[in-house]
Amino acid sequence: MPFRAVGSDVVPVGSWERLWTPIAEATGLGAIRATAAAHRQVTRAMCAGIPAVHEELGFDGLLVDEIQFQGRTIADHLGIPFATLAPFIPTVRTPGSDAPPPFLPFDRAGANPAKRLLNRAGYGVLEVLARPVMQETNEFARRWGLAPVRSVSDTVSSLLHMTQAPASLAFADPCADPPAPGERGIHHLGSLLDDERPSVPFPWARLDGCPLVYVSLGTLQNQRPEIYATILDALDRLPVQGVVSLGRWRGGEAPPVRSDRHVVVDFAPQQEVIARAAAVVTHAGMNTTIEALAAGVPLVAVPITNDQPAVAKRVELEGAGVRVPLSRLRADRLEAALRTVLDDPALRAGARRLQGEIRAAGGVTRAADLVEQAFGGAAAKVPDDGAAPV
Repeated sequence: MPFRAVGSDVVPVGSWERLWTPIAEATGLGAIRATAAAHRQVTRAMCAGIPAVHEELGFDGLLVDEIQFQGRTIADHLGIPFATLAPFIPTVRTPGSDAPPPFLPFDRAGANPAKRLLNRAGYGVLEVLARPVMQETNEFARRWGLAPVRSVSDTVSSLLHMTQAPASLAFADPCADPPAPGERGIHHLGSLLDDERPSVPFPWARLDGCPLVYVSLGTLQNQRPEIYATILDALDRLPVQGVVSLGRWRGGEAPPVRSDRHVVVDFAPQQEVIARAAAVVTHAGMNTTIEALAAGVPLVAVPITNDQPAVAKRVELEGAGVRVPLSRLRADRLEAALRTVLDDPALRAGARRLQGEIRAAGGVTRAADLVEQAFGGAAAKVPDDGAAPV
């Protein structure tokens, strides 16, 4: 598919570091606010840039990340359909659902009125956090003569709504039939990760045959040396070998490595290492979580911010891992959690049950089929440069 950069006048080349650093170094609500501030800039760039690219290439439709709230407004302005994809737990509350918002580490509310009230309040907080981004979107809606978006649910496609989250982690019934064409509902796709990634250099010869623990805090909230230090301290106390992927360290004091048993790299061939792992320690970002579960490997989840506390809680509820809240993170607690994950066969069985659910969900192929069906098999448009249809 052709690639076009947009919004370089709003987010010039080299400026992403300035937007990204507060997200990488913050936790909790501070990181959520920093994420919202970055998305406001992205919104302006997308609204300003995508119409010009559409004029050049002629899109048949848009595939929009669920937290890119400007997607609906851009699609309406261009007069083309759009589909919504949540790479994480969906943010939109479906009718009748007793699930909490995707940033609260709670169980289902069930019939508990206090929990239902707390969920409602949580969704209200989500609307407040989304408001600055929606204000940016509505500035363009006003210029284009379109109705403003007033809530998160306004921004989701009525044509097709998909999520990478397995049904179990989204508190949905994994045995329920998917929505019929034209019916409101969410399609749970399982893993959308690429099985054919570029190779990453890795010192395979250093793996010593001990039980392997893979560690990743992703690439956004990963600039926290004290978290890595605690993890490495816990690994030192166990008869295991750690592989720690830093996601590109960006200066400052690097995490201390006292034992040469462990392998610390900027990037690892994650799928291949996880396939050999006995456990994964992660911030519970959805991509690493899905990758571990797709391999049937149980997790120790140390959530930092955004949707991670909710993902960690749901992994724990599904019996596929152990959660260690960041506020309680100490080497002894993490050591105990790792021992549990390494020694309890029930947790590996829970991970393998979710592995089966992820594999059965259809993944990338089903997602592509759903998008093509939703856009009605519109005639392919081939850009002048001979690239694939858009």
